[in-house]
Amino acid sequence: MARLETFERRMSSVLLECLDFPDAISKYDGKDSFFFIDPPYFGKEKHYFGGFTKFDHMELARMLHIIEGRCLVTYYGDPFILDLYSDFHVRTVNARVGAVVKAELGQARRRETEFFFMNYDPASLE
Repeated sequence: MARLETFERRMSSVLLECLDFPDAISKYDGKDSFFFIDPPYFGKEKHYFGGFTKFDHMELARMLHIIEGRCLVTYYGDPFILDLYSDFHVRTVNARVGAVVKAELGQARRRETEFFFMNYDPASLE
């Protein structure tokens, strides 16, 4: 019960809203904003509902380059994406991906390098 109360206190000032990225960024950007962005991975958009195009990836990057707030964007290391965020701070993590796998179909979780792009220096927060 104590963990639930701790979670409730932490989340009391957090807003979760389902909007397309241009609307969410335009509506909520400000000097105290933090955006966690987990877009469809480039080249794998067909696996996501709602569609996401190369132009959408470019427009997202353009918007994130001019926001007042901070952002953290997750992607795999495709050369196109690395170029879009080449001036951001970056960290990588070797992660197991594929949360939904079917062993009976021979599927298994795989390892991928996950890239975290930030428009701020994470060391400045330590």
